[in-house]
Amino acid sequence: MFISAPRAASAAAPAREGCIETPGRAQRAGVNGEGKNTAAELEEFIRNRGGYPAGEYVILTNRLIQLLFGREWIEGKEELPGLACAPVVVYQNNSDRYEIGIPKADKVDRISLSSELFREKFALSSKYDYLVFNRFTDSRIFLDVEKSDYQDFGRVKDKAGNPNAKKVMMPRYYRLMMGYLDKPFKTVRAEEYRTILQDISRDASDNAVQDGTQETLQGEKQNISADDFRRCYEKMPGQAYYQLIEEDSVPEEDRKAYSASKLRVTKYLESIGAYSSVDLIREPKRAKPKGSFFSRRRGFRKKLWLKILGKAIGYSEYILKTSWAGETDDKNSVARLNSNMMSLLGVSENDKILIRFGDSTITLRVLPKDDLTDYEIGIPSSGRLALKSRSSVPSWQWPRCSRCSPYLPLRGKESPQPSRSASLRSL
Repeated sequence: MFISAPRAASAAAPAREGCIETPGRAQRAGVNGEGKNTAAELEEFIRNRGGYPAGEYVILTNRLIQLLFGREWIEGKEELPGLACAPVVVYQNNSDRYEIGIPKADKVDRISLSSELFREKFALSSKYDYLVFNRFTDSRIFLDVEKSDYQDFGRVKDKAGNPNAKKVMMPRYYRLMMGYLDKPFKTVRAEEYRTILQDISRDASDNAVQDGTQETLQGEKQNISADDFRRCYEKMPGQAYYQLIEEDSVPEEDRKAYSASKLRVTKYLESIGAYSSVDLIREPKRAKPKGSFFSRRRGFRKKLWLKILGKAIGYSEYILKTSWAGETDDKNSVARLNSNMMSLLGVSENDKILIRFGDSTITLRVLPKDDLTDYEIGIPSSGRLALKSRSSVPSWQWPRCSRCSPYLPLRGKESPQPSRSASLRSL
């Protein structure tokens, strides 16, 4: 593939999850089909430059070009050997939807796959990574497939009662974190929000009756309209999400209509399977740079030291939901937890925590922020970028956070607390 930069946004097919790579760098992004404006723009781009070598082309936003190549596209100055026609690798992630299952009480420590689904995914786990993904709330968790066998041996059944069902067994804590217990969802991706309104309008034109000036969909014991969603959700300024309007902020005279719309929205989301199914995203594993002999030796010594500390001091790790940090935390690179989670991790103000998402790890100092819930962590934008999340906004990803101290306790004194990560982890 070769790259160019668009002058303006172009209408295209709905985006899917994908990744764009250059040597040493990779970025997750939405992969769009070619729209009419994009095709015309690309044709003009090639014609104005005398025709580049035959091949496939991709148009990237300036932000992606900046992240992949370290600088923005300079219009009129990217002739060969500039960024024009620089090679990139583009691939689109595979995504499949599966029914959510409820695990037994002795198997609530992680997300598992029913044995039938585990065998299917394990066969490809050496080549691919997997993420559990709620397409409505944009919540995602990395899944360690090798440790995900539910070991039901075919006893998990589908809705019709047939054995050997392919289900994602999700404990309540994970359903809470990913938004499946919020009815309706507190946050909805802008892409899914627009898709829902388009589906309602299309179904209404086929199956609805005219009621004054409003079309309503008849079916599933509900009457739903686009106005119900508009009454319940508002666009988050500067973000690609719609958030649920709190009832307290609705004028008194409109609350009855708001409550009725909220109930219809919840029933509609239930009818389309928004609460009973989850996506598994499959993406190719990326080879890690080998590094020099000295860097590998330092890494081995660090791992050995952390293992010794884990035995001597202890270890604490939690999977938390990403949220915004404090107003000044982006500048100061500070993470935020509420006091309960800081106590569970064993850290105090200004201690360090390790935050992991996938194969990326960062270390941040932590301060309290008690308006966060017990399963949330506030991460500054620089930290989210370093964790290689798809966007610099929270995106409600689920990192692991832990505490890790570089010191051993001496003479009965309490050692300084270690750093933690987005899965949260403590030593």
